[in-house]
Amino acid sequence: LDVTSLRSVELAEPIARRHFAAIATNLEKPGIMASTVVGLSIHSLLAEMVGAAQANSESALGDEAVRRACELIESAYAEPVTLDDLARAAKVSKSYLLKLFRQNLGTTPYDHLLRYRITRAKELLAETDYKVGKISELVGFNSESNFSYRFSRMVGQSPRAYRESCPTRHD
Repeated sequence: LDVTSLRSVELAEPIARRHFAAIATNLEKPGIMASTVVGLSIHSLLAEMVGAAQANSESALGDEAVRRACELIESAYAEPVTLDDLARAAKVSKSYLLKLFRQNLGTTPYDHLLRYRITRAKELLAETDYKVGKISELVGFNSESNFSYRFSRMVGQSPRAYRESCPTRHD
């Protein structure tokens, strides 16, 4: 047993209290019944701890999978990124990745990718003089019209209107 790999787990207080109370009450009582109650209480307590540790482990694996997928989105957002690509990077199935994104981020991988692309486009609109068509290419859209449509829906104004409203612009 490698002691450095041990992690603490949290149990709900009523669960722990119930098991410890049963152990304390029966520990010094004579007879097979008291010994059985102590043994079952210890067993149940350990089972609760294993369950809590597994839940923490699954949560950590889910967080890691989402992190890997997000890293791919951030590094390859300008390229065609598919759900297959993201699932492969996350090392989970597509359906499980969709579930993890909904649980952890409240969205889908595709919507997260779109939001990331739009955020990068906003930066480029504010900081460069690139034409809107060029920016749409740079952030991974296959057409300027699709980019303008998505941008307008997410931001509430067209890319050109957004650029004109940027306080950092000094035209």
